[in-house]
Formats: sequence, C-alpha cells, structure tokens
Amino acid sequence: MSNVIDAKAKILSQLLTGNGFEFSQRMREALEPGRSHKAPDRYMYIIDNTLHSYLYFGWLHHGPIEAIRPRLGKRRRLFKQNVSMSQNNTHTATHEEGPDEDAILSRWSDLLDSLEKLTVQDSQIAHLFNRSSVLSSLVGLNLDELKVVCKHISFGDWPEDVLADLLGTVQNTPDISYSCATFLIRSSVYLRISSLKTSMSRLIATPLSNLGQSVGKVVLDAIVLPLLKQPSLGQPQTEVIHKLITASLVPSIRIMLLRTILDPTTQSPGTLVALPWADPVLNIASALLTTVPLLSLDATLARDLIQSIRLTVQANPKDKASMQLLLVLTTKYAHCLVEGDLITSIESITAMSQMFLKRSVQAQIGSIKKKLQVVESK
Repeated sequence: MSNVIDAKAKILSQLLTGNGFEFSQRMREALEPGRSHKAPDRYMYIIDNTLHSYLYFGWLHHGPIEAIRPRLGKRRRLFKQNVSMSQNNTHTATHEEGPDEDAILSRWSDLLDSLEKLTVQDSQIAHLFNRSSVLSSLVGLNLDELKVVCKHISFGDWPEDVLADLLGTVQNTPDISYSCATFLIRSSVYLRISSLKTSMSRLIATPLSNLGQSVGKVVLDAIVLPLLKQPSLGQPQTEVIHKLITASLVPSIRIMLLRTILDPTTQSPGTLVALPWADPVLNIASALLTTVPLLSLDATLARDLIQSIRLTVQANPKDKASMQLLLVLTTKYAHCLVEGDLITSIESITAMSQMFLKRSVQAQIGSIKKKLQVVESK
C-alpha cells in the first residue's frame, strides 16, 4: 500500500516540476496552496505525452463527486420533464382521436331522458316538457356530441309528428353546420324512409320537401344518395326521390345528382348505381332532366348519359325507360346534342332497340336534322 502512495506522490511531483510532461501554467497556479486565482474551467485535462491519454481532473477544483452531483441531477430532472411533456403530448394526441363518450353522455343525460319521452305517442307526460326546446337542444349539439348522443336515441320509435318537428327545427336553425345537419337527418329521417313499405306520409314529406328547398345539399347527401346506394330501390323510396327532385331540389343540386349518378367514383365507398341501369334509375334521370327549370346540360355530361343508355339497351334491347330518356334528350336538349355531335350516337342506340318508342326518337332526330339543314342553307 505504501508503495502505491509513494508512486502517486512521485508522479505528482514530476507533473509539478516538468521532466517532459507537466501541468500547464494555469493548472500549477490552480494547485498552488494559498494562492488567490481565477477559478479554472469545470473540465480540465492533462495530456500524457507518452500514452496520449486524456485524464479527467474536474475533482481538483470542484471537490468530491457529491459536489458535482447537483448539476447531473438537474440534467436528469430536465430529461424527466421532457419525457413527461412527451407523454402528455401523446395523451393529448390519443385523446384527440375521438370524443370522450362518457363525458358527453354525462353532460347530456337530461337531454337523452327527455328525448326518450318522445317515443311515447299520446303520452300523458307530454305536457311536462317542451318538445320544441328539446329538439332545439339536440340540433344545437356539435358533430362529436351528435355522433355519441344519436347512438342512444331510438329514432325508429319516434312518431311521425316528432320527425316532422325535427325537420322543421333543422330548417329553422340557420347556424347549424352542413355536417351536423346531414348526420342528424341521415340518423333519423333516412332510417324511416329506407324502411318504408308504403308511400311516405304527407306529415313527413312536406317538411322534408321544405328542407330540400332550403338546404338541398343536406337532403341530397342525407337521403337521396344513401337510398341510391341500397342494393335495390323499392317503389316507396323511388317515390321519395322523385318527389324531392320535382318539388324541392334546385337545378344546381339536380345536376350535381346527375353527375354523381353518371360518375359513381365520386362517391365512396362502393358504386352508387350499377350499369346497366334499372328502370327506377332511368326514371330518376328522366325526372332530373324534365323538371322545370331545365338543367344546363353540357356536351360532356350528355355524352356520359348517352353512353350509360347505350350499355343499358345493349343489355336489354326491350328496355322502355331507355327510349323514354332518349326522347327527353332529343326533345328538350337538342341544342346540346347538336353541339356535342351526338345525333349519330343516338341513332345507333335506336337501331339496337326493339321497343316501338324508338320510332318517336327517330322522328325527333329527323326533325333536328331538318332544322340543321335550314340553318346551313341560310
């Protein structure tokens, strides 16, 4: 043990006096007992010229390791703070993935209780609460709240007069967003319409038509397009769509519907209407084209429509609705057919058809050609 101490003392003496490797002048001043000096840097190094190794001598000034530990502890605290902030951010991101359903249900439990009372027809408790106020509270929810609350509402059990009042409340709420209105109408009224076995009652049809006049895009996306996505379109559902087209939807919404039918890729997921078209779809297209005011049909849209008719006639040469639709085009949109050079295409379709109605279409084409000859002769 004494030999080790002697060796250390000898090395220290050599470092202080020279002999080829020594402390720097600044280091010797720092080590000189009783000398007043400027504090050295925290990290001081001695270079051994023989071994080229770096010896750390921070303890020469700062004392034992306990004196250094507070700074290292601060680094650990900073690291923990960063980890904590990262965890908080992760928690926030996770929370933002969806609404807190329990919190929403707790906040609107009284509203749900009141809405449940709406399922009782001719209830003796109806006078105990204001239906209009309850429906206004429902319509006033934001989208996240609606998605949670609507899961717990038995819309299928609502009487028709309550659904009618809901439609009126949506129409009379000018600040309701498109997303909220569409989600609410699809969650409530669409459920009733999609399950109809007979014609829709006037009690619902009238306020639905009024809503379509005010916010046609909502009715289009909440009622019409979902109905067209059904595997089969029943007669009651076709009547609803036809009624909305002829008495409610403005031309800009009607042409939007026609474009969507012709281009199912604009709708997701899946195909909107499959080709060849069935009679209900052909009748809907005819209603879109014949309702006044007429559509501003361009050549591209007319060409797509004629192509869909061609595929339908190829699949069923005896299809009557296809010829009816061609008759509408040649009667009311002749200028568009001429501009798009589509007369020949229609003639080729009538040649494939086995329906007597094709004669009316051919006669209309002949009339268009005569008018063109008169114009060209001038």
